[in-house]
Amino acid sequence: MSRVVQEDNQASTIQTRPTLRELALPGLLALRRVWPALLLIQFCGLGMVVAYFTLPPVERACAVLVDLKVRYGYAFSSIANMLAAGLLPEIFKAIALGERTVDRRRLNNIAFNLVFFALTGMVADSFYRLMGYVFGNDGTVLTSMKKMLVDQLVFTPIIGIPQGALAFTWRRNRYSFKKTAQEVGGRWYLFRVVPLLLPCWCYWVPMCMFAYSLPADLQFSFFALATAGWALILVTVASREHATEQRPARAL
Repeated sequence: MSRVVQEDNQASTIQTRPTLRELALPGLLALRRVWPALLLIQFCGLGMVVAYFTLPPVERACAVLVDLKVRYGYAFSSIANMLAAGLLPEIFKAIALGERTVDRRRLNNIAFNLVFFALTGMVADSFYRLMGYVFGNDGTVLTSMKKMLVDQLVFTPIIGIPQGALAFTWRRNRYSFKKTAQEVGGRWYLFRVVPLLLPCWCYWVPMCMFAYSLPADLQFSFFALATAGWALILVTVASREHATEQRPARAL
């Protein structure tokens, strides 16, 4: 009897083991929905970098951001990322998507997002400083390429995406450390982190190249703006998926 149970468990494990196609499919479907907006934001990012190096008024305007970054350091990084990724998407949902209902659950989610992105802003700023220390800040193509590769192939799969997936898993488990610890593991990583890598790389590889080509004290400001664009794309996709799921229910 025990042998039968063991064989059934092994068969179940084999059947539920995801294939590479299954892991990549959610990312491919997401890219299919968002690629026009993704390319638009990337072209805007390229335009900002070109404008900085060619238009003195833009360079002078950016000098204000540089001064704030130098003066306030991690406080600036925290607040900038919190506003860009935590608050701006909520304003976008209210104005562009008509989601103006504010209940207790939404307020709790907003508060959670603000704290989370404030903390991740400091993490990202620390990483940018480390990249500058290791590779320098000359802004050349080769230096930017080295930073981008470490950013996307090391930081993103190990820290960048997992920290977000872990935080929102913790929130979904009603802030239970025990339940979250029980859920997190290899399978969790495969289904929560790996599917996000492809759309993340498609967006952030060129955006990282743009950011690392800028002066060191301006890189994080560009990162915050790029994060805002990425957050708006995710909010739009989530809203469309929610609307699609609700249509059959309304028809009933």
